[in-house]
Amino acid sequence: MIHAQQKKRVLFLGNSYTAVNDLPGMLASMANSMGDTLVYGRNTPGGYTLQDHFANGLTRNKIREGNWDYLILQEQSQRPSLWDAEVNGFVFPNARKLDSMFDAHNPCGQTLFFMTWGRRSGDASFCPSWPPVCTYQGMDSMLNLRYRQMADQNQAEISPVGAVWNYIRNQYPTINLYNGDGSHPALAGTYAAACCFYTALFRKDPTTIIFNPGLDSTSASAIRAAVKAVLFNNFTEWHIGAYNPWAQFIATPYISNRLKCYNLSRNASRYHWDFGDGTTDSTFNPEHTYSLSGNYQVTLTVSDSCKTSSYTTLVNTIDSLPSVVINEEGQLYPNPAQEIVYMQINQADEVYLVNMLGQRIHVYYERSASLLKIHLTNIAKGTYIVVIRQKDKKTYRKLVKS
Repeated sequence: MIHAQQKKRVLFLGNSYTAVNDLPGMLASMANSMGDTLVYGRNTPGGYTLQDHFANGLTRNKIREGNWDYLILQEQSQRPSLWDAEVNGFVFPNARKLDSMFDAHNPCGQTLFFMTWGRRSGDASFCPSWPPVCTYQGMDSMLNLRYRQMADQNQAEISPVGAVWNYIRNQYPTINLYNGDGSHPALAGTYAAACCFYTALFRKDPTTIIFNPGLDSTSASAIRAAVKAVLFNNFTEWHIGAYNPWAQFIATPYISNRLKCYNLSRNASRYHWDFGDGTTDSTFNPEHTYSLSGNYQVTLTVSDSCKTSSYTTLVNTIDSLPSVVINEEGQLYPNPAQEIVYMQINQADEVYLVNMLGQRIHVYYERSASLLKIHLTNIAKGTYIVVIRQKDKKTYRKLVKS
C-alpha cells in the first residue's frame, strides 16, 4: 500500500529521557527515510518535571509560537509512579495546564503523552516509602496507569513507549533497552521510542520503517514488530485518532426509492451528504428520495474547524428493499441505557449489536409476548446499532450505552 507523504510539526517537552540519543532528531531522520517530514521544537532539560515546564519561559514561548500539530509531554521519570497525593497535586494539574495552554495557541493541535517505562529493577530510592515501585513491573504498571489517566483527563493521545518496552522485555529479552544506569535508554530503547512516535504521528505500519540507527538488523526488526503488536494493531487502546472527526453511517432504503440515513459520526460539527444523484444535504439524519431506482454511491463528509473525514457506501434501491427494512414502530427504552433496554416488537429471530468499528457483538436477550429485553451488562459504554432480524427483514435502532 502506498501512503501519501506527510509533514508534522511537533513540540517535545520533556527531559533527559527525550534528550538521550536525541530522540527528536532520530524521529526526524526516520520520517525522512519514509518520505515524510518532521519539523520539531524541543525543550528537554535534565530532570525537568511538567511543573518546571509550566513555569519555564522557553517552554511557554515555544507553545505560543503556534502552528504545532502535536505537543508531546513527558513527565519526570519517577513522578507519575508515586503516591496519589504527589500525582494528584503536581502531575495531573500541570499536565492540564500545559494542555490548556497548548490548546489556546494551537486550536488544531493535539497533545500526545510520552508514556515512559519502569526502571530495570524498579526504583530503590522510593521503595521504602512507596512499595509499588520496588520492582520493574510495579513501577511500570503505575506509569502505564497514570499516563492513561492523563490522556483521559485531557482528551489526549498516548505514545505507549513504556508498554512497547514491556513487550520487548517479555518477548525479546536479549535486546538491551537500558543504558548502564538501568534508567535511561540505550540506543535500542530510543529506537523503540522513535518507532512508537512515528507510528502514532504518521499512522503507518512500523514494520515498513527502513531507518536503523546502527542496531543489528534482527533487533531492529524485533523492535518494529513490537511497536506493531502494541500500538499499530491497537490504535483505539491509545486514543490515536479518537478525537478527530470520524464519518460513519448506515443508509437503508425502506420505502421504494426512499433512503433513510442514520448518522454514526463523531467529533464533528458540520455534515455534507452526497447522495450520488447530484443532490446534497447538510442535516444530521437526512432522508432522500431518488427519482429512479438503481445503484448510488452515498458519501458523508464530516468536519470540525480543522479536519475532515469521509465515508462512502453503495446503496441499491431495488435489491436492498426486500431484505433490509427500517421498522418505524417501536423504540428502545430507556435510551441511553445502562443494564437493560426494552423494545415492543412481535418477533425477533436474532438480536445483536454493531459497534462503531462495524464489529458484530452478541448480546443475551429475552422475549415475552411482544416485549424484547436486551441485557447490556457486559457491553462497553459507547454508541451501537441494535440489529433485530425478523425472518427476511431487519430492524435497526441506534443505542447509547452509558
